[in-house]
Amino acid sequence: MQNTLKIKKIKYGNAERYSFAKIDEQIEPPYLLEIQKKPYKEFLTKGIGEVLEEYSPIVDLSDKAELYFTGYSVGDKPKYTKEECRRSRVNYTVPLKVNARLVIKETGEVIEQEVFMGDIPLMSEEGYFIVNGVERVIISQIVKSASVYFEKTIDKSGKNIIVANLHSPRGTRLSIEQNHNDILRVIINANSKVSAGVFLKACGFTNEKILELFDNDEFIKNTLDKEPQVTEEDCLLEIAKKTRPAEVPNAEATKKYLNDTFFSNTFYNFARVGRYKFNKKLSLATRIANHVAAEDVKIADKVVVKKGETISEEVAENIQNAGINEVRIEWQGKPRKIIGNARVDLEKVINCNAEELGINEKVYYPLLANILKDNKTREKRLEAIRLNAKELVTTHLTVEDIIATISYMRDLDNGLGEVDNIDHLANRRICSVGELFQNEFRKGVSALAKSISENMQSHEISELSPSSLINARPVNKALRDFISSGQLSQITEDFNPAATLTNKRRISA
Repeated sequence: MQNTLKIKKIKYGNAERYSFAKIDEQIEPPYLLEIQKKPYKEFLTKGIGEVLEEYSPIVDLSDKAELYFTGYSVGDKPKYTKEECRRSRVNYTVPLKVNARLVIKETGEVIEQEVFMGDIPLMSEEGYFIVNGVERVIISQIVKSASVYFEKTIDKSGKNIIVANLHSPRGTRLSIEQNHNDILRVIINANSKVSAGVFLKACGFTNEKILELFDNDEFIKNTLDKEPQVTEEDCLLEIAKKTRPAEVPNAEATKKYLNDTFFSNTFYNFARVGRYKFNKKLSLATRIANHVAAEDVKIADKVVVKKGETISEEVAENIQNAGINEVRIEWQGKPRKIIGNARVDLEKVINCNAEELGINEKVYYPLLANILKDNKTREKRLEAIRLNAKELVTTHLTVEDIIATISYMRDLDNGLGEVDNIDHLANRRICSVGELFQNEFRKGVSALAKSISENMQSHEISELSPSSLINARPVNKALRDFISSGQLSQITEDFNPAATLTNKRRISA
């Protein structure tokens, strides 16, 4: 009798199994540990570099020296094996070394060294860490996604109360409120309230420009009429009085405070996912698609949408990618001006591969327009885009984001647009083990940067070197505290394989 039994090898992750099934699997089983291993690998290969880039260069208070992080390497061989770690009650780690360049401004001297920065916990092939000889797992967390969230209520007098919360996990809290007094206010850090007009004028606008921008909107006009401050300096001093009442108001210091607080990646950063959410909510194309144009829309003197025609989604994208940021549509029998947040799809503007240039999201058009203007050849343009990739895909606020937010609020007041349900899962995301470690690593580097700046100030220039300035303790402490005693760090449940796998895939709210 002929043997018809077929034995096939099937790979599950890194393990191989023999299958005696007669029918082939139609759906390949997923690798269930990927939720742990892939994010942590990204932290080791990309996340550490992103944090070091944020804090480079570190400058001392007297501006006499600068320390740059030019690269890093994570050891591939741990000091102890997993068995030795369990037996000796030590941590399963690999060394982190950074390439540092110290520039002495007074003498022009440059010192480059590879310096030990700390021990990085190493995840095993099975998806756990070993801390003091004990197997531990980091639980992923569901968090509120960085974005702008709109709320709309009606007060006792029947007036609309609209609030826009610009949420960022890293940064000062910022809200814009349309209250019952028919004025718009910007709320900084939950308790410092200034008029929206004062805030915009502190960013360089004038009353005339603001009114022109918002088509002489009655709400905007009423807000400006109630503001005694007119000049940029007066507005900066007003913000200083509200945000830092204990200090003597200073326009220049307040300008720096605003730039550092809201328009800087170091202090206000909603990351790639936040930028995606902002663009999706505030982009011009999203808001004008399937609406009727109130006037002819032209791209390079060519009419692409005539007055009275419905703007299709494809045409809306083309309008946005042409650098047009304002379009009037028909709403409730009247023309209504829609203002976007000045973002375009790079590949639709210039023939290129965006990923190869380091671009992974829509780009900031004002900067892109300057790059295209200053560089005439394609090669020079692509190189300039590559060098400015970080600035083109900003993960901090821009003035255009704030203007688009105010525009959306005025649309909501007139029945156009949708409010957000903050509890909806579409407004939540998973903060994985890699991102959690990156956040803790950032805390350690922040403390290290402060220590380096102080050491530069207190030591003689001749005594300075990267190895004398970089101390491993801040980074080691931040990571050790998180993995050994953090709320999301749990001892691995090893009652049976199913319990262990469930433990590693668990998500905390």
